[in-house]
Amino acid sequence: MKSFAREAKKGLIRLLCCLIPYRPWRRAVRAELIEDTPRKQYLRSGVSWRTEQQEVLSILEQLRGRTGAEEACGTHTELKEVLCSLGRFVFLPNFGNMGDAVIARAEYEFFRKNHLEYDLFDGTKRYDEPFSLVYGGGGIWAAEWDYQNLFGLLQNPMLQKVVILPSSFSRCDDLGPILDERFTVFCREERSFQYLTELAPKTRVLRAGDMALTLNRESVFDLNGCTEAELERAKTLLCGGCQYRRIAASVYNCSYTVFQKVREAARAIPVSREGAKTAHFLRTDKESKNKLAKEVGDNFDLSTLLDETSLDPGRVQFLARIFFSVIDRFDTVVTDRLHVGIAAYILGKKVFWFDNSFGKVRGVYDFSLQGAKNIIFKEDNAIPDSIPDAGDGNASDEQWDRTNRITFPEYLVACVLTNLRTGVMR
Repeated sequence: MKSFAREAKKGLIRLLCCLIPYRPWRRAVRAELIEDTPRKQYLRSGVSWRTEQQEVLSILEQLRGRTGAEEACGTHTELKEVLCSLGRFVFLPNFGNMGDAVIARAEYEFFRKNHLEYDLFDGTKRYDEPFSLVYGGGGIWAAEWDYQNLFGLLQNPMLQKVVILPSSFSRCDDLGPILDERFTVFCREERSFQYLTELAPKTRVLRAGDMALTLNRESVFDLNGCTEAELERAKTLLCGGCQYRRIAASVYNCSYTVFQKVREAARAIPVSREGAKTAHFLRTDKESKNKLAKEVGDNFDLSTLLDETSLDPGRVQFLARIFFSVIDRFDTVVTDRLHVGIAAYILGKKVFWFDNSFGKVRGVYDFSLQGAKNIIFKEDNAIPDSIPDAGDGNASDEQWDRTNRITFPEYLVACVLTNLRTGVMR
C-alpha cells in the first residue's frame, strides 16, 4: 500500500511539474520533490508569497517605460551566416568557470540579437533523431582539460552538422579523427587556426574573435531590456498564485542560491580605499604558466568562484554581472586570465596581461586586441613591483553596490525576462 501511495505521489508530482515552463527548473523541482528532499524556503523572512508577488508585479510595471527593440549584432558576420544556415539547433555552452559564464552570456545575447532559434541541450534526453549542435566557445580543447568527455556527444550518429564557437585548441590530437566534413570550427587565435587546419583537413576551420568581445558595459549591466510582449508574457506567468510559487521556488533553488554563494565569495576580494586601486587576478590552476600567483600576497583568482554549467541564461547574466562589477572596482588589473583581461579591457581599465600555459592569452591578444591602448602585454612574466600610471582613475563601486542590493524579486523578474528573451521560456 505504501509503495502504491509513493508511486501515485510521484505521478502527481510529474503532472504538476509539467506546468513549470522552463525545462531545467522543471527537472530540478521534480527531482527534489520525488526524492522527498525538503523544499528550500525561497521567500524572504517574514514576507508572505502574496506580498512578494505584488512586489514582482510592481517591478514589471516599472519596466514598461524601458522597452524597445534592438538591432542585430553587427560583429562576427561569418559566424552569423554559418549559424543561420543550420536552422533550429541544439546549444550546449562550455562547462567551466566564471570566464565561461561570461562567454555564455555573450553567446545568448548574440543568438537573441540575430534571431537564431535553438533548444538548450538536455543531458537526460536521447537524441535519436537528426539534429544540429552548436558547442560554446572556450578553452576546453587542450591537454590540460578533459575534453574527451565530449567525444560521445560528438560521435552521435544523429548529428547532421556541428559548429564549435570561437575556441582555443592545443595538444588535442585525438580530436582530429572525430572532426569530419560535418564540422565547422571557429578559432579565436591564429595559432589554433594553423594547428586545427593541419589536424582536421576535412573540417571547415574559420577565424573569429572571442565571443566575450561582443559585450559592452551596457549589455552586461542592463538586466531588464525587453519588449512589451515579453513583459506581458512575464506578467501572465507570474500573476497566478500556484504558478508563481512554482516558478519562484524553481528560480530560488536552481539559480538564486548559486548567485548568493558567488556574490558572498566575491565580497572577500580586498579593495584598497586609498590611491590607485590595483587588483591581482592570477591563475591558481594548471593553466598557470609560471605560477605567478605565488609572487603576490593579495591575489584573488576571480574566475574560480564558479565551476558548473551555463545552461540557465537567467543565472548566467547575473554571474557575468558579478564578474564585471568586481573588476569595475579597480583602476588597474594584473592577470593571466583571458576573460578577466577582456572584461577589464571592455571596462576601460589598465591591464597588465600575462600569457597562460599554452598561449591562448597571447593568441587572442594578437588576433583581436593588439594595439589596445589600455593593455600592456607582459613578455617577461615579471609582476611589476609598482604601477605608477595606474589607469585613469575610473574605479567605481556603483555597479558592485547595485549588485549587492539585488533582491530576490528583482532577480526573479530579470531571470524570467531573460529566459523569455532568449527563447528558452515561452
